[in-house]
Amino acid sequence: MIKTMMLAAGLLMTSLWANAAAVTDTEMQQWLKTMPQLAQFDKIQDEALDGIDFAELMKLPPEQSAQQAIAQLSKSAQAKTLLSAMEQSGMSAERFMEVQLRITKAYLAQKLSGLSEQELAQMEQMKAMVEANDMIDPEMKKQVLEAYDLAKTGLSAVEPADLSLVKKYQQQVDALMK
Repeated sequence: MIKTMMLAAGLLMTSLWANAAAVTDTEMQQWLKTMPQLAQFDKIQDEALDGIDFAELMKLPPEQSAQQAIAQLSKSAQAKTLLSAMEQSGMSAERFMEVQLRITKAYLAQKLSGLSEQELAQMEQMKAMVEANDMIDPEMKKQVLEAYDLAKTGLSAVEPADLSLVKKYQQQVDALMK
């Protein structure tokens, strides 16, 4: 789940979201129904996605990002069970992954847009601390800083229809994103 959220945060940057099909109400309901069943695969998904270059993936439109994530998951024998579970939602695994990324993106954008000035200032301070800390693994530092920058600059790229669906199903999405 962490890798998926990092992937979604990276997708905040892309301006190509408008070209992708917005999440439908039916897909949202299918996603909400399926996600609890997929929780058992979180570790497998994180391990299988470990080989993805998130910096490059973040630059792609959501359909391509989903396709690459699915291709990476397909390399893992254990993750094939996860892909099968995604398809049981009534969507293809690729569409399910895209829906998951779009919902996560809208959720994160909603949460970030609700931060107070003080909280935003604290985030800036934390970013500065990460940048100055030489004890943090360079790759981890790079990922954290990229995710921060992408999240901060990409809020305007959220598809309004996706944001509306997240608001409509707010309680259920909140429960899944804990």
